[in-house]
Amino acid sequence: DTIKSMRAKYGDNGGDIHQDNCFYFTNPSEETYTSYEGVEKTRINENEIHLNMSLKASPSGCYGNDFAYAYYYDELKSKGLDPDFKLRWSGDKKNPRYYETETKVDEYLGLKTNSNDDRKDKAVNNWKHTIDVIGTSYCHSRQFKVDDVTHSTLKHFVIAQEKLVQAHDNMFKYVNEKVMKLRQGLRTYTKFSQAKQLFDKLGIPLNESIVDEQSSMALSVFSPDNLADMLTDQEEQFSSREEKIAYFKSLQAQAN
Repeated sequence: DTIKSMRAKYGDNGGDIHQDNCFYFTNPSEETYTSYEGVEKTRINENEIHLNMSLKASPSGCYGNDFAYAYYYDELKSKGLDPDFKLRWSGDKKNPRYYETETKVDEYLGLKTNSNDDRKDKAVNNWKHTIDVIGTSYCHSRQFKVDDVTHSTLKHFVIAQEKLVQAHDNMFKYVNEKVMKLRQGLRTYTKFSQAKQLFDKLGIPLNESIVDEQSSMALSVFSPDNLADMLTDQEEQFSSREEKIAYFKSLQAQAN
């Protein structure tokens, strides 16, 4: 009935029913500013928030499907998929494996479809949060005015999305730095005993059959003891999961 009355008044611009998960919310407030003439004036600030309740959410500073990769990080890892692929191959010239991995991850998340995929073993691909709305198919044309409490809650939600993406990025950089140190050190070793000394200190089993016969090793610029210390982060040992979370939160706070 509402749509009929709107169409009777506005024609095709009267809108239709759409299932959507993209919304704009406003909480107008009056603010003062100084004009270019140096005169103090007042204006209305709409305090607009863009909220996307799909896996394709793109918080500020987040492009593509970064939120989805961060949100389902543990599940993707458990399925043998790589949620870090975008960060791992972030250069202008992407590794061919980038596109292969992207397709596998996006198909699992339901962000891409595969006509040959029965989708029975994928729990994520129907991840949707939509409601019926009246208007056009463009979410910016639907702005909902909300009260202070609702506006604050929605703003915190958007910030949480942004922080999740940032935390994923920071975690990858942290771990990748350790991996690069390990590679740099191992490439400089000339003897198996040097690698064995390092891995013994790290508490990782190592025997000669594990070492790639084709790998090249030169004279060490890192002693095994020194490299092990850099990798184990003696000053960053955590006794619980909570301490690890607190540590990464502190890194996030420093980044902000």
